[in-house]
Amino acid sequence: MWPAISPGSAIKFLRSASLPHPGEIWVADRGDIHFVHRILWIRNGRYLLKGDFNLRPDGWFPRSALFGPVSEIQHHGRWRPTNRLRDRLLGYGLSAAGSGYQASRLVARRLAILALGETRARSLHALLRRG
Repeated sequence: MWPAISPGSAIKFLRSASLPHPGEIWVADRGDIHFVHRILWIRNGRYLLKGDFNLRPDGWFPRSALFGPVSEIQHHGRWRPTNRLRDRLLGYGLSAAGSGYQASRLVARRLAILALGETRARSLHALLRRG
């Protein structure tokens, strides 16, 4: 969920029977794992979730797979509330920007493979990552 939630940040949430709202960050269940992602869309009692900087959404989940909304996130030792209206609106922007960024990386990687061949493209990618 970066940049809304940094890796290793602590969160607070309460199990809730309330209905999620678009833009809110919720804790969800996918079999053996629990994850924290944003509600993007609601349709026919199912919820589309996505991490802010993920290219694609996670898919549609029933209400029973959602535990509760994140109420606070710890940043630099301080707790700050989340899921307020401004957080939800900003989250939509982050999610759109993240998808665009990830898509541009994917296109650039594929173009490099076409232009240079897979071995050279991987070498160039490794060189660029080292900085």
